[in-house]
Amino acid sequence: MPLFPHNPASGSVPLLNSACPWASSLDDLRALYTSPHTSAITVRTSTVEGFKEDVSQHQMTFFGPGGQNSANCYGYSPFTLATYISWVRQLLKEDLPRKLVIFSVTGSIEETTVMLSMLQAFADELDITFGVEFNASCPNFRGHPPPAYVDSELMQYFTLLAAKASPNLKVGMKLPPYTYDAQFDVVLAALHALSPASGEHPIAFLTATNTLGMGLVFGEQIEPIPSCKEAQGLKSDVFALPGPYGGLAGAAVHQISLG
Repeated sequence: MPLFPHNPASGSVPLLNSACPWASSLDDLRALYTSPHTSAITVRTSTVEGFKEDVSQHQMTFFGPGGQNSANCYGYSPFTLATYISWVRQLLKEDLPRKLVIFSVTGSIEETTVMLSMLQAFADELDITFGVEFNASCPNFRGHPPPAYVDSELMQYFTLLAAKASPNLKVGMKLPPYTYDAQFDVVLAALHALSPASGEHPIAFLTATNTLGMGLVFGEQIEPIPSCKEAQGLKSDVFALPGPYGGLAGAAVHQISLG
C-alpha cells in the first residue's frame, strides 16, 4: 500500500499534517481524520511512557510579517503510544472514509523496538496498513544532538526500521533541516546500504523536515495570532520563549526544507 495514491484525482493534492501539538488529543485526531483536505493523518510524536509536559516551559510563538514564522520549545506528546493506539482503534470503528494513519514515535533503540512491535501487532489485529515515522530530529533537548545528526545513531535507527518493516507497517524517518551536503550523503549512504536486491525499499518514506534548533526570537518580534490560543502563553519581557531558544518553522526555514 503506497502512502499516497500514485495518481490523485484531478485537482486533488494528497495532504497530511505533521506530527505536532495539534495532533495530540482524540478530538484533534478526529478533526484531522474527518477533514476533507487530508488524505492521511500523522499522530503527534509519542513515547512508551509519555512526555512530561510543562506548559510554563513548553510553548510556541509566531513572529515576523504576517506571523508566517514560528518558534517552539515543545517536547513530545504527554500521551503514550498505547493511548494513541486505543484512540485510533476507536476512530477506525466509526463510520468514516478510510485514511492512512501514521504514528510518529521516538525513544531509545530498545524503546523503539517495543513500539514498533506494538504497532505491528495493532496492524495485524485490524488487518490494515499503518505508517510509522521515527522522529529522529527534535532539536529541543539539551545534552545530546538528535539522532539524525549523529551518523552512527542514524544508521542504527534506519537498520532497526528496515528490520521491522512489513507489508502492513510502512516505516520512515523524520529528518531535521540539513545545512550542508555531507549530511545528505550520510542519509543516502544509509538508504543505499539497506537497499534490497529486488522489491521495494524497506524505508517507505522520509519526512522533511523538523524544526531548525536554537532559534532565538525576541518578545518584540511576536506576531499575535488570536485564533491560536497555544501561541498566547506566558512570555518573558525580553524573549518570546522561556528557554529562550526554540525550533524554527514556517517561512523561516522553507528554503532549507525544500533543499
